[in-house]
Amino acid sequence: MKAGRQQRQGGFTLIEMLVVIAIIGILAAITVPGVGKARKVALKRRAMMEMNSIKLAVHQFYEDHRYMPWGDPNAANQARVGDDVWTASGADQARVIQWLTGDNPKKKAYLQVPDKSRPSASSFQFNDPWGEYYRIGMDRNMDGAIRPDGGSGGGDYVRDQVLVYSLGDPDARPRTPLKTW
Repeated sequence: MKAGRQQRQGGFTLIEMLVVIAIIGILAAITVPGVGKARKVALKRRAMMEMNSIKLAVHQFYEDHRYMPWGDPNAANQARVGDDVWTASGADQARVIQWLTGDNPKKKAYLQVPDKSRPSASSFQFNDPWGEYYRIGMDRNMDGAIRPDGGSGGGDYVRDQVLVYSLGDPDARPRTPLKTW
């Protein structure tokens, strides 16, 4: 036997443990901001997909009915044409979505609203990923153009029958709206 030599017990030293913890901390610091950015990109993509779904649903509704889904779906003898319109409130938008989800003369659903995009199960409102309602503009005078700012008088027009936008991420600086045009 060799005297004076002790066998080392299995385990890690304090320094080895601190090195491992430091490496884990560095890796977390590198990956966490990337995950946050990926989530923001995913929310923007979801909003664009939902806006394009709304736009397509309005186009399909128009092709079937020959008028835009505007006003109270339960009112009789509504004017089917008129000035271009924008959904100026969540209630306006909810009425448009009500038309598109099956409350129309043909009882045909043109749009499915995901539950996570509704403020409540019984609501017709369609919210973007940040909780704001989508703004929808429609060419009700059938001239093939809509003013993106929703006003009247002079200004730039976009050649389309339907425009949809979201106010975008409220935490982004500057806050940039997402648009279908």
